[in-house]
Amino acid sequence: MSSPRPRPLFFCLALAGLVMATGCSSLQFDRAAQREANLAKDLEQLASLRGDALPAHPLAFEEVLDIALRNNLELRVTEYELEIASRERVAAKLDMLPELRAEAGVLRRSDPEVKSAVGADGTSLGTSSISEPRNSRTADLSLTWNVLDFMTASIRSNQADMQQAQLGYRREKIRQRIALDVITAYWRAAAAEDALEYSYNVKRQMERQYERLSASMRNGSVSLLAGKEAQLKLIELSIAIQKLHGNLSTARLELVQLMGLKQSTELRLQRPDLRAVINMLPKPAELDIKKLEFVALRNHPVLFENDLQALMLQEDARAAMLSLFPGVSLFAGRHYDDNALLQTNTWNAIGAELSWNLFALPAKFKRMEARELAVERGEADRVLVTASVITQVHLGLLDYAIKADRFLLMDDSYKITQDIEGMTEVLRTAGQATDMQHTQRLLENLATKLRRDEAVVELFTAYAKLFASVGVAPDMWQSNLVELGDMLYQGQAVTPTPGEGEAGGAAAAGYAGAHTPTAVAIPIHPEPMVLASAAVTPTLTESFPSTTEGRGSLSAHQVAGAHLWDIQVGAFVQPGAPDSILAQVRGLSLRMLDSRDATVRPVTDRGRTLQRVRFRHLPEAEARRLCGDLKARGLDCWVAPSLRS
Repeated sequence: MSSPRPRPLFFCLALAGLVMATGCSSLQFDRAAQREANLAKDLEQLASLRGDALPAHPLAFEEVLDIALRNNLELRVTEYELEIASRERVAAKLDMLPELRAEAGVLRRSDPEVKSAVGADGTSLGTSSISEPRNSRTADLSLTWNVLDFMTASIRSNQADMQQAQLGYRREKIRQRIALDVITAYWRAAAAEDALEYSYNVKRQMERQYERLSASMRNGSVSLLAGKEAQLKLIELSIAIQKLHGNLSTARLELVQLMGLKQSTELRLQRPDLRAVINMLPKPAELDIKKLEFVALRNHPVLFENDLQALMLQEDARAAMLSLFPGVSLFAGRHYDDNALLQTNTWNAIGAELSWNLFALPAKFKRMEARELAVERGEADRVLVTASVITQVHLGLLDYAIKADRFLLMDDSYKITQDIEGMTEVLRTAGQATDMQHTQRLLENLATKLRRDEAVVELFTAYAKLFASVGVAPDMWQSNLVELGDMLYQGQAVTPTPGEGEAGGAAAAGYAGAHTPTAVAIPIHPEPMVLASAAVTPTLTESFPSTTEGRGSLSAHQVAGAHLWDIQVGAFVQPGAPDSILAQVRGLSLRMLDSRDATVRPVTDRGRTLQRVRFRHLPEAEARRLCGDLKARGLDCWVAPSLRS
């Protein structure tokens, strides 16, 4: 007896099992081998970075920033994201097309089972038959347009446009962050290199002094203790020089990474005249906070991104509302069937269909309510982001004012230590000061210079952050912010342009109108020492008046005082009362309240002279918090803007 033929169901189950087994086995792979393969690809990509494509001349700041904004690896990733979003946007638009379905089939039937047929009168009619042939071929071409699907696809297409625009604004925020990192690393490298040269000059002077001191020790005119102290100072200076080397190397490596270059790339930077750059910065008092708010609220990329997010939520609500309606489909088609039993093998069909899942309506209604609440939340988010942008502008201007004030104090301190070092040199030459005293002054001068250079880097970074807080693209960060704010406040609207061009392109902010702020090139000093000289550039005082001399009506404290607050703890007639109240404050150990920072000034009130005690130049929130702490501990106080004091 021959074995029975396999059933079609058996073949289907066997095929399904084979597919499942193949799919499960594909999940198993050699992870170590995969890691090695990916590592080889990554190293090959990194090796392809053109470190030798840099110009032969030392790079100016503008060139470093331009290379970073073109080649940064993180920005390259965003270019892929923008290109992906662009293709998704096109795909969303193509989803709006009606459905055109083409189908063809071939059917082969097995031998039918033969059965006896009995008529109504009980007589046999023979074997049964079927009305279809064993073999058949069919073909269909149908066009279907679902009105509800079309409207939903239209909404998704609009959302895809918005998502691509959102990515453009996010890319602009990334460009701003990278530009801030470039500015910090560049000026750190410039300041470290400058301080390194100055440190070596100091070390050479100290070595000469040590040689003289050693000769004096040999003839017995100087004690061994003085020689050991000189050795210790030289060791301390060598440690400081090593630290500067580390700072310079770190800053250069950060720049190389930000510029998308190989870590082995030799980076040569121009030596900018830092004083000339500082002289181009505006005074904090010249920056109108209202104008900066105006620029930020019409130009900041996060606000445009948030506007798009709110619109996308509204589109979601529209889609949820459309889902409540029944689906209406219009269709037309051309059909073919080679069944020989048919009188006509080819025919056309046209019609309409209405479908509505009534049991799904409650869930869709609740989903629509959730989307409407999401729209309201989007409105609240927009208000929150707007308030956050305003706060960032205020904090940015405050930080810039504080950093300007700190730079002035550090710069004046450095010039004073230079004067003291020069006087000590004169006294040493005249025999009225020892080599150790002169050595001590050299080290104090170096320490003051390092603090001043740190203040310079913080000042430049704070100014760049101020540009970022108002949403100006990095390409315009060398513009005059005062001029830019005035121009936009007078009606010159800012039109942000999210990423366009090749693979998403570089996002930039363009400015409408016939006039644009002038971008100022950073001056390059021809001398190797750019900020170590004791001479003061005359124009520096025009930008930032000093605190130690009467060089203008606006002092450094007034610059910061325009944005800071004072805490007054009393005004007293008795001469010893200020010392008593300060002693009480000193015993409280409150953060940011140091009695050494207090000022005691005479004021006249109704013919009486009072001694007013204040802690000056604190952020408003900190001043109010500290005043609240004082009141909780039984001391009266109140806060007032520093500018009014």
